[in-house]
Order: sequence, then C-alpha cells, then structure tokens
Amino acid sequence: DAMMIHIANQLRSIFTPSDYIARLGKDSFGIFVTNMKTVADAEKKAENVMDIFQKGFGFKLNYFNVSASLGMAVYPEDANFYDKLFEKSAIALYVAKDHGKAQFTKYSESMDKFSSAARKYSEYKPVNNIEERNSIVNAEIISDTIDILFDSNYSGYAIDTLLSVVGTLLEINHLIIFEASDDKKWIDATHEWAQKNEFLLEDKISHMPYEKHEKGMLFLKNLNHRFVSENDGDVYVPENFANENTLKLRRIIQCGIYDKDEFVGYLSALSYEKGKAWSKTVIDTLAMVTKIIGESIIRDRTLRKSILTSQRDQLTNTYNFNAFLNETNRVHIENREKKYAIMYIDVNQFKLINETYGYSAGDFILIEMGRIINRECGESAIVSRVTGDKFLACVEYQDEQNINEIADRISEAGKKIEDDTGAVYKLAIVIGTYVMQNGDSAIMAVDKANIARKNAQRKHILYSLYRDEMHNEIAEEKEIEDVMEEALVAREFKVYYQPKYNLTTGRVYGCEALSRWDRKGKGIVNPGTYIPVFEKNGFIKKLDYYVFEEACALVRNLMDEKKEVYPISVNFSRIHFNNDQLPEFLLETVKKYRVKPESFEIEITETALRQVDEHFRSVLSKIKEYGFSISVDDFGSGLSALNMLSDFKFDVLKIDKDFFHNQSTTEREKIVISSIAEMAEKLGMELICEGVETETQADFLESVGCHHAQGFLFSRPLPVGEFLRLVYNVDFKKP
Repeated sequence: DAMMIHIANQLRSIFTPSDYIARLGKDSFGIFVTNMKTVADAEKKAENVMDIFQKGFGFKLNYFNVSASLGMAVYPEDANFYDKLFEKSAIALYVAKDHGKAQFTKYSESMDKFSSAARKYSEYKPVNNIEERNSIVNAEIISDTIDILFDSNYSGYAIDTLLSVVGTLLEINHLIIFEASDDKKWIDATHEWAQKNEFLLEDKISHMPYEKHEKGMLFLKNLNHRFVSENDGDVYVPENFANENTLKLRRIIQCGIYDKDEFVGYLSALSYEKGKAWSKTVIDTLAMVTKIIGESIIRDRTLRKSILTSQRDQLTNTYNFNAFLNETNRVHIENREKKYAIMYIDVNQFKLINETYGYSAGDFILIEMGRIINRECGESAIVSRVTGDKFLACVEYQDEQNINEIADRISEAGKKIEDDTGAVYKLAIVIGTYVMQNGDSAIMAVDKANIARKNAQRKHILYSLYRDEMHNEIAEEKEIEDVMEEALVAREFKVYYQPKYNLTTGRVYGCEALSRWDRKGKGIVNPGTYIPVFEKNGFIKKLDYYVFEEACALVRNLMDEKKEVYPISVNFSRIHFNNDQLPEFLLETVKKYRVKPESFEIEITETALRQVDEHFRSVLSKIKEYGFSISVDDFGSGLSALNMLSDFKFDVLKIDKDFFHNQSTTEREKIVISSIAEMAEKLGMELICEGVETETQADFLESVGCHHAQGFLFSRPLPVGEFLRLVYNVDFKKP
C-alpha cells in the first residue's frame, strides 16, 4: 500500500492538475493526459513515467526491485472514443510486457492481432483516487517516508530522521521505536525523537525485561497490531519511566511490528497535550509508517542474523575461524592502547571421550567448553571453535598473572563438567598463549599461540606461554616426522636392554627393552625428543611393535644357543588399547618366532590407567589369557592405578624413579616406598624399583621388602651386544 501511494505521488509530480490519474487494479494505473500538442510530447511524458521506476526506487535502490511496463495510445490518431482509446493502450501494454520487463510501447495497427490476448488489460474499470478508501493516510508523509528510508545507506540514521519528519508534520510530542531481542528476553528503545529535549527518556527505556510489559507504555503481547488510548489520562506510566514530564502523558498510540506472526517491536506515539484527540489520519498514517519502518527493521534484523549465522560455529555458537580473525584484527587495531593475548585451548584426548561415551556426550562437552571459555574470559573476549576440540580466545589482560588466572579458571572448570544425568566429565585442558604486540596480525598471533599449545603437549604440561625458541622445537618435531618412516625401514632404531637385578642374590633376573634412535648423520637421539612426537602422531604403535619383534628375535637366538632366557619387559603406549589389535599381534609374533609368552612382560604406564573402561579391561584380560605378564610402569606418578590394583591382578609393580629426587632417600620417601612394598606383597605382586643410583637406596629397598631394582648403580641401558657379554659372556647372533 505504501508503495502504491508513493507511485501515485510520483505520477502527480509529472502530470498537471487537468490530467486524470486512476488506479485500475491491484498494481495498475491509467492516465488520461490532456492538451498534448504532439505525439513526441506524449512519448516524452511516457519516458518520464518510466524514469520513476528506473531512477526512483528500481535500479537505483534495488530494494523492492520494482519495474513497470507502459502501453500508450493517442487521440485521434489511434482512436476517436475513450473506450477504443483505452482498448488500444491495453493492446500496447500487452506488447510491452511481452517484450520483457521495464518496456514502453506505443500502439500501432500491426498490434491488433493481440487484441484478444490483451482484453484482460482493457477490462479494468477506473476506481476512485487512492486516498478515498476506508483508511485515510497523509500521502505526503508516506512518500517522504519511502524517500528517506530507502534513499539512505544507513537505515538507523534514516529512521531517526524519519521520526523527526513524521513527528513534526503530524504534530506529535514524542515518538519511540522499541525492538525485542532475538531471544525475546529484552525490549530496547532503538530510536527516539521528541519535540522538547526534556521529554527524552534515553537510558530509561533500554534493556527492559520482555515479560514486564505494562499497559499504556509497553506493547502488550496479547494485543493486536494497534493500541490507541482514547481519553486523557487513560495511560499507565511504569515507575522506572516516571518523571515530571512522563507523568503528564495524556494519550498514546502503539503500532506493532511483526515478521509474519512473530512480534518484533512497535512504534509508540506519545501526547502530553490535554484534550487533544488523535485524528483518523494521524492513526492511519502512523500505522502505515510503522509498516514501512518495520520492513526496514525486519530486513536489517534478517541481514544481521544471516551475517551472524555465517560467522558462527553451529554447535557452540562461538565465532568460526574466519570471523574470529576478522574480529580480532578489528579490535586490536581500534584499541592499540589495550593489551590482548591469544589463547589456543585444546581438550586433551577428546577422541577418546567420543569413542568411550559417544558423540552426543562429545557435543555436550564442546558446547559446555564454549560456555566456560566465554564466561571465564569475560564479556569482551572473542571466542571461537577452530575445529573439533580446539578453541581460540582473544582476551584483554592487565599483566601476565591475569592471563595465568584465566587459564587456571578454564582448566579448573573443565575438570567438573556435569550433564543432566549427574555424570561428571574431568577434562584435561591444554592451553597455549601468545601476547600480541603492536603490528601483529590475528593469524600470526594464532600460529604462535598454537606453537605454545604444542609445546605444552610435548612437555606434558597444561599451560605454556609462547617463547621465540619454541619455533626451533616445532621445526625439530617436523623434521622428525619427515624421516621417521624411512628411519624405521633402515633399522636406525636400535633396541637397548637394561638389566634388572635381584638385590638378595646380586644376579640379573630380567631386563627391559628400550628404543634408541641412531639417526643417520646425527648419532643417538634422546628418547625424550622423539617418543612424545610419536605418541602424538601415532607412530609409537609401529615403534612398539618393532621393539617387541626385536625382543622376540633375541629370545629365539638365546633359545637356539641353549642359554637361560630371562623375562624381557616391553613398553606399550596407551594408544594400543583403543582397539583389539594388540593381544593378537603379541600372540602371532611369539608364534612366528617360536617363543613363549611367559618370556615377556607387557609394561603400561600408570598414566595410561587414568581413563579405564570395559574395553581397556578386556584388552588387558586377553593379554593375560594368552600367557603374558603385565606390569604397571612408573607407579606413583599419580593415583590413577590404585582403583585398578583392587580389581585387576597385575603381575609386576614398578616404582616410579621420581621417588628418588636426591642421592640419598628422605624419611618421607622411605615411608611411601615401604608402604607400597607392603601393599605389593599382600597383593601377590612382584615389586621392582627403577632409577636406583646409590648403595644406600639399594640397601633401603631390600630392607623394606623390595628385592628387585634397575638403575645406573647396576647398569645403564646397553646395546644388545654389550648386554649379552655382560649377562652371558657371548655375542649376539641374528636368527
């Protein structure tokens, strides 16, 4: 309707008062033009009509995407009577529309063949002028509304200007537009105009609870699209709005804004003049203005939602990666005086959570992590889920301690995520942080925070602040990954054996197989350099298999030489227990080398027992069923194994070497070790202590019932040849 009014006003501006303009149907107009001197003059007028659409709001604004077709017939050249003249113009209109959009055609006799097809256009009957309907509006204001609103690049400023124009022309004291939040929790006054500044409510009408709508001042949800107070004083003013001016409020008009059936907001017109009634023109015009403004607001909200959706991670509602980079760059550039840090946050072993508890539980944890990070980093933080279980946060900070506190809060909250069933998930959160410098781009800052995160993972710590030397460490890791496969094929990995001693007899009774990398051109590589890399990328499985096969080959060789076979313990990563392959591999390999499972001890670290499920237990049970012994390595590095010791019969318990921090043993260490020895004896488990370096430590261990040990006091890990000469006084021969 507003558009039809606008078009009618534009047509009037082209023609003279002696010309007749009529609306012939829903979207059609008929114009009877008088006093045209030539056909060329008539064609010029027709071109002016077409310009309304091409320049006014069609191609220029491209909002409504309105176009028009025009057919013209001329008296007396084409017809002598009005009915015939109208019929000929209808035929010309048909031909114009047939040619495509935005076409103008003048009638010619050759077009008569289309007369039957064009009849639908000539059957229109002229109707009264557009204003003469049940609704009476101020057409000038409607036309101004469209011009102001859709000729502006910024709709917010246009609406402010529009309220000023409408309020002034309709002599309204006060106009306010209220909008509901997308989640329908709040109502905000987004635009306000008043004849006098003292009427302005400003901050008093922002962020109002949606459910607290009051009659007469806030739009009621159960009302239809319009509310009009008819009598002076028939208005309730909520307490938070009350001041010496609003208490004088006499009358109010409120017109709702709806997107289909969804309530979006409303326009409120306030009168403070006693005895002044609302005219029908004012009421209807405000209703029409509200519709037009509402379309603009709905368009902006839809666009905003679309942009927001394109910027958001669909699961956690945090920013996606590209949006995070853009927003971080913007904030960093616009606030150079502030300090910002990038935190790269990773949920450790999240894949295991998905496999153990299912993807629904995994999604729940990711959603909760997004909430935790948003909450702990603060409202100003920019938070993103990068991919999978990894998040980013750009946080404003005061000092380094402030960053550490944020990281601590995130880590602590991650340890106690509880779902609706009461199940609690204790996550290990790894965080890498980079402090942004002036001139840094977001992508560079993210890369450095990621390097800090990888450094934390590599060192098995939960938090790391970026240092420049970390670049070299990452480069070394990449270099290792580039050559590890080739190195395994080339047998650069060697198996060393560290003897285990019986403290009572002083004799070797077993050994532990350990990998050493004799890297081409570099020599022996420290296991602490490559083992964490292999653990992370999964290559550790191949290396473990390789070490076990080498150990089997050694046992086979000893059996062929008729030598006594001492049990060999071999370490296996936690990764092996994610599927059923390990027990079968062990069994097939001992069969391949024709050796006995009893000759081997399968070591798993205590940290591997932190997350134990039925599948993990079944793999352990299968290994024992096949005849292999199982030992818990590094016992004492945590408390995780205690529960497993009560319901699973391990064969060997190896005390963590970290119990010996000094050359001598402290009283507290003695108490702990003697307690473990007593527990192991009662559980029927063999106890061995690694890392023994002094005679004093060895004597103490024997005194508390720990009769087995390994360490540099007895022997370092040895290449196979040296080990055989030490234990058997023979050289190793490959089978």
